[in-house]
Parts: sequence; structure tokens; C-alpha cells
Amino acid sequence: MMLFVTAVGRSEGVAFNQAAPDPGGNPDAQTGLIAQLKLKAVTEWLQNYLGPRFASIEKTVNRDFSERYILDYKVGRTPDRAQIQLTGRLDSDGLKRWVRTLDARSRSNALTPFLVLSSTVPNLPYAVGDTAQRSKDSLLAQTLLSEVNAGMQKYNMKVTVTDLSRVGQRQPPMNDSDIRTLREQSGGNSCLWVFFQPCKGCNGMRMDLYFYNLTQGRRLIARSDEISLNPSDLADKAKIRAALKSSLEQFHSEFEETISSGTLASSAYDLTVEQVDSYRTFKVIESSLGKLDFVVQSVLNRSEPKVAGFQILSPLSAQELAQRLAQENFAGFHLKPVRVDSKSLVMRYSE
Repeated sequence: MMLFVTAVGRSEGVAFNQAAPDPGGNPDAQTGLIAQLKLKAVTEWLQNYLGPRFASIEKTVNRDFSERYILDYKVGRTPDRAQIQLTGRLDSDGLKRWVRTLDARSRSNALTPFLVLSSTVPNLPYAVGDTAQRSKDSLLAQTLLSEVNAGMQKYNMKVTVTDLSRVGQRQPPMNDSDIRTLREQSGGNSCLWVFFQPCKGCNGMRMDLYFYNLTQGRRLIARSDEISLNPSDLADKAKIRAALKSSLEQFHSEFEETISSGTLASSAYDLTVEQVDSYRTFKVIESSLGKLDFVVQSVLNRSEPKVAGFQILSPLSAQELAQRLAQENFAGFHLKPVRVDSKSLVMRYSE
């Protein structure tokens, strides 16, 4: 028996077991068979995960592709020695990230973010309602919009400008109420808000970048960076691009993470589980929720006698989420819906 290990620490992985007739003593034929069994393992996982949608991406899944998602594997033989057997673990988390990124690229109209500019820098008088005009007459605004969209292109997304005359806020929303107000006043589904402010002790100013999914009422990205721009630099595109480069690279990296992790298109729900009988049960429920394909994130945020509270991120609606949880074949327990609304679910635990 030969052991091959691929050291990729991306996830715990999902076990697989594949077998095929031994092609004989030809080393090249055996190597080819092993590659084919890896491909079969990844293909079957994707078929199960995507269902009918797999047909649309089937041509993409080849040997080179599958190799990237095998965490480790072992080559042996079946008990009757007639077949070569491949066992190991595949990177299910990585495959989910790949699928989500692919989905984002195909759903070009899912989110249409608009730009908001504001500033408290004395020599940079940006007002929210003037964002559309600044994108035409300010080299900094033009360069910022161009560089942001250069990174959005691979997701078939584009940040646009729109009429913000109804938006009364002067600084980025920091709480649920402010996010809701921005959604109501703008009528948009997502927003990139760029806020410039003076920076004490640095050579330039501070630029804060916030990305909001207004439909879900959540702030997804918040970052603050010093940018080395002085008033004399605002007429020099090369200096502006150089000053923005690092911050925008980090923003695009974080944006890609929101897509691949599934948080970009997910809704947040409060899940309350009643009749929880022990601390061990708390942990079993927490672990089980974290393994579900339709749950992007699950965090235990409330622990009381007989009651466990979780914050759940999921692309499903609240009703669909409750239904899937009720239908799920958990190991040793069931969850039954008690009450469901648009933001919260109450379910009862039973063994």
C-alpha cells in the first residue's frame, strides 16, 4: 500500500472512497487511474451539492481542477485485491467558495451598488448629494470609481452613481437604523460609501470604505486607511492612483471574501432553540448547524437554561430555512418550527 498526503490546511474536509479495476502493472496507467478517481470524487460531491445546476459547470471540472480540492488521499486495494481503492478527504469548503464565486459572476444584476462620497477634509468639500457631480469634475472621485470598478469587473458588477438628493445622512451608517434609513432614502440594494476625513499625525488624510448590502440591512466591509494625498496632489492622477492602490487592493480582497464565504448574499437570522436539556446538547446543536450546506455561518450568542440562541447567516428566506432545518436528518435530534418571521426563528429541540 502506498500513502500520498497533500498538506492543504483549508478545511476539515469530507471523506471519499472510490475504487476501480486495477489497470495492471503499468505505472502510467495507475497514475492516470488515481487522477480519474480523484476527479470522480470531486464530481460526485459537486453533483450532490448542486443537483441539476451541475450540468452548467460540468465542462469546468477536469483532472487539474479536482487536484486542487483533494486535501489528502491514500491508495490501497479492495479486500478481494481486484480493484485499486482511493480514500481520503476533499476540500468541501473550498468547493463551496468556488461555486459561490461562480454564482456571483453569473448573477450580474443581483446587486447594483451605488457610490456615496462625503468628506470633512477642508480642501475636499464632498457632500453626499453632490456625489454624481463629483464623479464628473473631481479627478480623485473619477480615479476612485474607475479603480473600484476595475476590480468589480470579474464579478460582472459595477459601482454606479445615482441621485442622492433624498439622502440626509452626512456620514456612513453605523447601526441598523441608519442602514435602514439609507435604504429607504436611496431606494438601492447596495452601497459603497467612501468617507474622507483629516488624519492627525499622518502625511495626507484618512479614507474609510464601507460596503453595505441594503436589502439585507448589513454592513459587510468596513476599513480605514491612511492615504498619502495632499491638496497639491489632487490634480495628479498618477499620485492619486498610487495613494489609493494599497487600500483598494485590500478592499477588493475583502469583497472577494464576502462572495466566496457566502456572506454577500446571505441574510442574518436569530435562531432560538427551546427545550435544550444540557450543555452537551448546546454544543451538539452548534456543531451540527456549522456543517449545513445552507448555513453560511452559525454563532452561539445566547445560552440560558433550556434555551440556546444562534445568529445564522443563510441565503435562504426565513421560511425556507425553518423548513430545511425541520427536514434535516441531524444525528440524534430534531428541530421543529414554533414561530417564524422575516428575521427570527424559534424551534423546539427533541431527541
